[in-house]
Amino acid sequence: MVDGSNSNRLIKLAVGLLSLKVFLLILYQYRWYFPADFDSSPFLAGRRYTFHGVYVLAFYLHLLVAPLALIVGTLLITRRVAGTLHRRLGRLQLVVVLFGVVPSGLLMSRQAYGGLISEIGFMTQSVLTGWTILLASKEAIAGKFDRHQTWAMRCYLLLWSPLLLRIIAGITIVSGTESEWTYRINAWASWMIPIGIYECWRVSRCRPGNRSSAAGGDRVAVRPQAARGLTIVQLLVVLAAIGLVIGLLLPGVRTSREAARRMSCSNNLRQIGLALHNYHSEFKQLPIQMGGTSAVGRNNPGDRDHNGRRLSLFVGLLPFLEQQALYESISKGDAFVPMGPPPWTQSYVPWTTEVPALRCPSDVGSGNPAMGRVNYAACLGDAIENLDTGSAYWDESTAGWIERPAEDVDATGRGVFVPRRAIRFREILDGLSNTIMLGEIITDLGDGDVRGAASLHNAMHAVIDQPIHCEDQRDPERPKFWIDVGKDSHQRFGPPNRRRGYRWADGAALYTGFNTILPPNRELCLGGDDESIGILPSASRHQGGIHVLMADGGCIFMTDSVDCGDLSKGTVTLNGTEDRAPGAGSPYGLFGALGTRQSREVIDEQLNQ
Repeated sequence: MVDGSNSNRLIKLAVGLLSLKVFLLILYQYRWYFPADFDSSPFLAGRRYTFHGVYVLAFYLHLLVAPLALIVGTLLITRRVAGTLHRRLGRLQLVVVLFGVVPSGLLMSRQAYGGLISEIGFMTQSVLTGWTILLASKEAIAGKFDRHQTWAMRCYLLLWSPLLLRIIAGITIVSGTESEWTYRINAWASWMIPIGIYECWRVSRCRPGNRSSAAGGDRVAVRPQAARGLTIVQLLVVLAAIGLVIGLLLPGVRTSREAARRMSCSNNLRQIGLALHNYHSEFKQLPIQMGGTSAVGRNNPGDRDHNGRRLSLFVGLLPFLEQQALYESISKGDAFVPMGPPPWTQSYVPWTTEVPALRCPSDVGSGNPAMGRVNYAACLGDAIENLDTGSAYWDESTAGWIERPAEDVDATGRGVFVPRRAIRFREILDGLSNTIMLGEIITDLGDGDVRGAASLHNAMHAVIDQPIHCEDQRDPERPKFWIDVGKDSHQRFGPPNRRRGYRWADGAALYTGFNTILPPNRELCLGGDDESIGILPSASRHQGGIHVLMADGGCIFMTDSVDCGDLSKGTVTLNGTEDRAPGAGSPYGLFGALGTRQSREVIDEQLNQ
């Protein structure tokens, strides 16, 4: 049998070893922080574009002072030091916590994962840490050492809570319950649980009958003194009740907010659809994808006196989206060029201006390194060949633009929009209500998402012949992310400012185009750089699918499980045969058929509008 004293020692030893292990694991991750490695560090993942300014100072300050505060607190609480050394360490702890741990914790909590709930949880922890160490110092100065020890223990438990945060997070990962909501709960539970246990232990010691009289051996019930004000236990009960109510109400609030964002997103698409119909009524054609101005005898990326025929359809659509002032500033241009310079020119203000009607509220991307973000893209159909340039391409040998024969363009230009070619409604032979005109895309967040960062420089023939060519490049454990994101990222995915949806004014397919080959929310796979063409699925931040705009102006929610036929089949090509011949029906099921304008497929399913 093991007596109570030995059991307590074993428990303390186990807890100490577990805490030491977690503490050392946290220190081991410091190798990713000097310098910051956004691809390898789990904590820094997705923070590439927010890791600047005051947050960087707070982050590195916290890395230095938090371990120091925990080590000094352990020495003070375990009474390994006494006398003058104890007082000096206490003063050091006061300075470290008040001027290091608390301010850095408050600043870092503003960018906490999980949103406002997590932010408030971590901010509350930081404030309580500073409050408890101040009260501990006050009681020490007053000579009330019992109270000093109580407040010092509370402060130590708050400093220890990040270790419990890692332990609970590890449990959620192992149990498969990791989510945004479990992290929000963890942001509160990691410090409320140890404080609550400690307060319950203190209350149990003060129960009547736990003390003996000094004169005799009989136990005498001793009534504890009445507490002044609100005790920690009562405060924790109130906070727990508030947290329970919030936990019950917020899922419904969150659901209703996402429903509102989703409705707003579909309304934006309908507004764009109305604008496209008004444009067609005015000009008897749809706006051109990859239109604009050009120069005689040259087409250099650095030219500023023309835009290289790279403008998206949204530029011409601006007056019909209640953006007349923006359109006039573009049409007037600057001192050198009407209709603006190339759409990648960052110094040109209109190209960096975001148009509200082109953004989906569910997409959280904002700011640098993007220019003007966009969440809607033109449907290019279910083929790939020659759609990086469309009906005209620049020929370096002749220093001029070469126009392709119309039949060659129509062979693979099967969507409502064909680069550098004007399309009219009368050319949509499959019917306006059976043809997709626009769809949703996400904007990249710099986190290696397969829907936002395209795999570049794949063999074009492989992409054309095998639409799932890039499937094996995904992380098998996280299929929505590329494997080894940090390895050769610049070569694999291009510069960080050339990602999905980063330029609303650029007609290149990566920025404002999509095709109906793979189902929604699949991987981007290009046969060249960011200006090339490839597999460009639609995508959204909604749960389970995307919105698409039909040519008749109707808006449909298309699920990720939509029928896409046989994805092992290659796309239609100019010299293809059988089911890959020009004019053949789409090999990609319902989704592919809805993406073509004149392949005469029969749509025998009721579309939910």
